[in-house]
Amino acid sequence: MKTAGRLFPVIRFSIFILFFFILGCAKSIAPPGGPIDRTPPEIIESIPVSGSVGISVDSSVIIEFSEAIHPVSTPKAVFITPLQEKEPKIKVKGRFLSISFAQSLEKNRTYVINLNTDLRDAHNVALDQSVNIAFSTGPTIDIGSIAGTVFEKSKGKSGISVALFSTAPEEAGLPVDSLTPEYLTQSGEGGKYKFEYLPDGKYYPVAFIDGNKNRSIEPKREMIGLPFSEVLIEPENRLLSGIDYRLHQVKEKYPTLRSVSINPDLLIKVRFNRELDKHEAETLFAQGEIRGDSIEPMATMDYYSAKPYPSSDYFIRSKPLQTGLNYTLAFDLAELFPAIPDSLKQLSYKFTAVEIEDLSRPRIERSYPANKAVNIGIDSLFRIVFSEPIDSTAVAGAFRLADSSEEWRPVTVTQENSFIYMGKATQRLRHGKWYQLEMDNRRIIDLAGNALGDSTTILTFTTVGQDTLGHLSGDVVFTDAIDAVYPVVVSFQPSPRGDPKQIILPAGQSAFIIDLLPGYYSVSAYLDRNRNNRFDFGSIIPYQLAEPFSAPADTMRVRTRFESSGVTIQF
Repeated sequence: MKTAGRLFPVIRFSIFILFFFILGCAKSIAPPGGPIDRTPPEIIESIPVSGSVGISVDSSVIIEFSEAIHPVSTPKAVFITPLQEKEPKIKVKGRFLSISFAQSLEKNRTYVINLNTDLRDAHNVALDQSVNIAFSTGPTIDIGSIAGTVFEKSKGKSGISVALFSTAPEEAGLPVDSLTPEYLTQSGEGGKYKFEYLPDGKYYPVAFIDGNKNRSIEPKREMIGLPFSEVLIEPENRLLSGIDYRLHQVKEKYPTLRSVSINPDLLIKVRFNRELDKHEAETLFAQGEIRGDSIEPMATMDYYSAKPYPSSDYFIRSKPLQTGLNYTLAFDLAELFPAIPDSLKQLSYKFTAVEIEDLSRPRIERSYPANKAVNIGIDSLFRIVFSEPIDSTAVAGAFRLADSSEEWRPVTVTQENSFIYMGKATQRLRHGKWYQLEMDNRRIIDLAGNALGDSTTILTFTTVGQDTLGHLSGDVVFTDAIDAVYPVVVSFQPSPRGDPKQIILPAGQSAFIIDLLPGYYSVSAYLDRNRNNRFDFGSIIPYQLAEPFSAPADTMRVRTRFESSGVTIQF
């Protein structure tokens, strides 16, 4: 009986192989007619069975699926670890996939075959989730696992590759796009992924969109994500969950100046090689200088972005420049990039001042509220961005506000810089009312004496109704108590589109409530560990973790005059 028990797997394996080659004589073509196949293929059986130990070092692998699989898609869908010097031979015959190794396997080693969602059946229907088949050539098998979610913005994203490296990428001595991962899988429905059968050790994961299916990370062309926490499998903790990622497009690391010129309004137009976010622009311009023989260096610059952030184009106000003389626009990158090499710290561009007479009128580039805007908050500030520096002495008294009853309210105006002016009504606005903001164009004059116009600019808007808003409330829960010392930034994104609202919970505060317009919202949050009010995505080289991010799966409905509660943000 014992001998027969040992022989049964051998006999069964031989029959399986014979059946595989007999079936291989038939072509893998789907039968004509019938309903459209939308059912993903499934693995019926494998030899060796996943989880097997004591497998011969000369073994091959055969996997049976529930239906015929597409032979062209399969090779790119198979990833085997550990990697071998010679590529294994992968063949597809109908419902069967065979893997023949070109060299003997290592003794006492766990092997993992990952089949990702690029694998498709004969009707081009993909696997709905990556699958791992593992076996060991020794008496035991590795049991470590890593699971989590890949987010794009605040939604789980399927079809994203997740790679594991056992060495920090900066220590590999190779460019990022030349690194070969030790383990690879793909996210499935809801952005969920899982690695299994991993040995103990520290790992450096990277999530990336592998658009060209070459299994290489190309940060300049493909979105990537870094984990929010260290990944260490050890005897005390071999089952890691919540190892999540948030995808983003990597920017050129260091901005450079692409062009500098003087426009007809006597402004210096600056174009960078990439877009700067608000934080980057504020940091750069706060210490920028214009150097020349005829003027003292300008340590603080008035500027505005050509479009809402992020933007690559900016307009700068300078002191008067002398025609024909050379000047240098300079920025110091050290504050933004502390680790930048000394040779790259100074960003500069030389230009020559040309003779131009400013005869053009200023323009309104952007305004808040926008004309005909609705549901504006009663405490909102007016914000006007002009195309040129405006004479602040002339602006006083140029603004006034009226409601539908033609009751006029003066507007107090303050200067953010010479391009941007803020205003607020001297009397509190009322809910659900129509208003018009009037600007006397003749009193809004640029520094060359050109007026905005000869008439009046009118912007209309409607405030939000008092009984229109609903309330959304919830709590932040920390897995590690030490995280409670950091602020939490919570965002509420309306569906299907619209501008998000954001609140910042100071350290120690876990409960929140916010007034929102009726509708559906996705909620997300991040732990602002460096307290800079922006999410830090981390980096591959040097390998740095991203800030913790959380996005509950459920979309929350906000109803007028009701409080929707129960939102839980877990870190």
